[in-house]
Amino acid sequence: MRFEASPSRARRIVRQGDTLISTVRTYLKAIYHVDRPWPDLIASTGFAVLTPALSTDARFFGFVLQSKTFVDQVVANSIGVAYPAISETRLGSLHLSLPPSRQEQEEIIRHLQTATIDFDRSIEATQREIALIQEFRTRLIADAVTGKLDVRAAAASLPEITELEPIDEPADGEDLDEAIDDAENEEVAA
Repeated sequence: MRFEASPSRARRIVRQGDTLISTVRTYLKAIYHVDRPWPDLIASTGFAVLTPALSTDARFFGFVLQSKTFVDQVVANSIGVAYPAISETRLGSLHLSLPPSRQEQEEIIRHLQTATIDFDRSIEATQREIALIQEFRTRLIADAVTGKLDVRAAAASLPEITELEPIDEPADGEDLDEAIDDAENEEVAA
């Protein structure tokens, strides 16, 4: 989408090295570091586009903005209950603790990349599995709709579904987790 054609609420130009942070409900951690060039990338005004100073490594800046410490600071400075938000001016006035040298920032980045490589691989593998399952689901639905798959035989082999008994309302002073535990214990005892 060209900038001129975008809705007025989505006219924030974003470049490689920037970090996008939601200014609304920041506790949901809708934060993204733009680590590669994207052509004509724009963002809604519901996001702040933060660009690091030249003395700060952009990747390090992205890590810091995604940290619990920074998110907690943003949440503490947000206004509102149901829809807490922070203004860009207030967001820009928050303090960050950054190592003074780019060399030290780069060493921290290398350490983080090494420490999280197994997580990154697991995330990638899981995303591939999800994509394959979605593809299988789409194909299965198409086959059922077009008649290539006889669902009557498959439906006949499904196990019976029984209704779960409702859990009693928690008594005064008892929380829902305790009521669920009590119900499960009664079921096991029976």
